[in-house]
Amino acid sequence: MRADDNVPVVTNYLRHYSPKTDIMDAYEQDRHSHGFGVKTDAGVLLVSASVEFLTDASASSLAALLEKWDLGGAMTAAGPSKRIIVTREGLQVATR
Repeated sequence: MRADDNVPVVTNYLRHYSPKTDIMDAYEQDRHSHGFGVKTDAGVLLVSASVEFLTDASASSLAALLEKWDLGGAMTAAGPSKRIIVTREGLQVATR
């Protein structure tokens, strides 16, 4: 499976998490990941999903993992000064 095939899974999760905000996405070559930004009143919340994460599983499996790991809660807790990295192993918080 190609990473691009599962990008909409993450976008849909983010739209469900924050339905009234703009969501941006782009490939991040330097991180070998796909980046997402969610505009909020507090600033832009950033997520980078590794290509390996996006290619390893079906769309339904990825959606279930994002729910299980509570990506939305992690983004809120991290705030706009941090970035959430999504890998096969789970979520990591990193500085921008």
